[in-house]
Amino acid sequence: MWDAIEDGFDRLRDFLGTVPFVLRIAAIASLVLGVVLVLSPLLPGMSFNVDGTLLDRVQMWETRVAYAMLAVGPLMIACGVGIFLRRRWSRFILLIMPVLQLLPFQIVHWLFGAPNPTVFSVLGLLVCVVVWFVGVALLLTSQSVRSYYANAP
Repeated sequence: MWDAIEDGFDRLRDFLGTVPFVLRIAAIASLVLGVVLVLSPLLPGMSFNVDGTLLDRVQMWETRVAYAMLAVGPLMIACGVGIFLRRRWSRFILLIMPVLQLLPFQIVHWLFGAPNPTVFSVLGLLVCVVVWFVGVALLLTSQSVRSYYANAP
């Protein structure tokens, strides 16, 4: 039994070794955060912070933030799976992911008065923009990323 588990981990390590580091990190983060976003409004005892406003599970549903979480979570999971399956669309989704993550929360804020997700300080906004530009540069210029997607469907 332990040999089978060890073989499974060896195959997983070999598979993950074929994925460029930057994509591996993005895919794992996307999968983990997507699962957390989907489960947060469903599991008792979970809470979610929307720009300093801590919402428990009941408040997530009352403010309709749960709907935004249930929209963003599956998208993030799909993006992570798409990266691991070498789907070209996943690269594009990854590039615009910050907008796709924020848009449902902003719509819920505009329509239902949920907490505002975009109250940034100037420094916080600057850090987010710099990180996004670095990520885009890595995704568009990295030779390992381009070769990973070279024969992708």
